[in-house]
Amino acid sequence: MSVNVGASITITINGTVNAGATGNLVNTASIVIPGGAGFSDLVPANNTATDTDTPIFSANLGITKSDGVNYLPVGGSTTYTIVVSNTGPADVIGATVTDIFPLAITNVNWTCAVTGSATCSLSGGTTDISDTVDIPVGETITYTVTGNITADVTNTASVSVPGGLRPGGQCFRERYGYSGYNPGRNRDTPRWYYL
Repeated sequence: MSVNVGASITITINGTVNAGATGNLVNTASIVIPGGAGFSDLVPANNTATDTDTPIFSANLGITKSDGVNYLPVGGSTTYTIVVSNTGPADVIGATVTDIFPLAITNVNWTCAVTGSATCSLSGGTTDISDTVDIPVGETITYTVTGNITADVTNTASVSVPGGLRPGGQCFRERYGYSGYNPGRNRDTPRWYYL
């Protein structure tokens, strides 16, 4: 390009921050005097400019938990399905999924399955769920929990974002005994009634 004395050229660049980006966003522009044309640069120190931005990552994590029924006989077995999702805009590395099972749920056994490049740190267990997970945008993590119900019980599963990431939304909480949605801040709580 050619630039006359006293003139300027402005280049505008638009882009989208990659969902999996980490650390600061650093971008450098530079200009070089053409070689062999007899030019000399009086102030070469200003031929490079760098812009550094600290990104603010946010994600909309959600969690649902259900077994599809409202009532069970005393001592009956059930299967919970817990689904963790991330609708973005950022991938989430190091979220925590938690489910503390009350004493009224016995013989607990759970497994974890993922889609795409999402990961669980644990493949399964027989005690409370406390799992550190990575969940890219658009992927899901599914926990399948089996157990026996011995009394009325309310059980909550939750997902929390790691430090430095802002939650971008909320999921829905469901309690048996009524229908509809309630804001639940990344929690889902089925309530059991036994017969």
